[in-house]
Amino acid sequence: GFEALAVGYSEDGSDGIVVSGDGTSGNVVYGLWSGSTWTTGSVGDLGGTGGGNNDDVRWLTIHSDPATDDIMVVATTSDSDLSTAYWSGTTWTNTLEIVLALDSAILRPADFEWNPSGSTGQLVWDNDTTGTTLSNRTCTPQCTTGLTTFSTYAGTGAWVALYRNPTDADTINILSGRLNSNFDLFLLAKNTTNT
Repeated sequence: GFEALAVGYSEDGSDGIVVSGDGTSGNVVYGLWSGSTWTTGSVGDLGGTGGGNNDDVRWLTIHSDPATDDIMVVATTSDSDLSTAYWSGTTWTNTLEIVLALDSAILRPADFEWNPSGSTGQLVWDNDTTGTTLSNRTCTPQCTTGLTTFSTYAGTGAWVALYRNPTDADTINILSGRLNSNFDLFLLAKNTTNT
């Protein structure tokens, strides 16, 4: 099975948010809980540029900015595409098809996390089928910056997960784990001097 549904709260607790595929290829909808009422709407088609590809959304993850009420949603699709949707507290801004060839369309070889100080974050994914690198973008907050890579174990990428350090006072900001098709686990620590 897949998980085309994600639930979270903004870091300040002002809003609860639910995002989900709605059964139409690529389309993602949201519900926003203000503490007393629900507001619903469309995030947009995260399955392809301009809705042209209409891939099914298979995995959604949601991440709250620790400094604001902003939220980042990461979507991976049945065509191995990676897109993000950024909620500013009032509107959605989508960055579509950041990658067109993730290592897996079934598993989840991509994730995002905010830096502990907020407002910027890291998007990490696996689209090198030889398994020698992970790719990374710094999101400011949209994920449109240049690409960097990290060396990793061989084998097709199967799962990527990122976790923010709850304090900004430590050297390590984000920890990441990557599982590959050989069942090797690669751990990555993002510190305050690299991106």
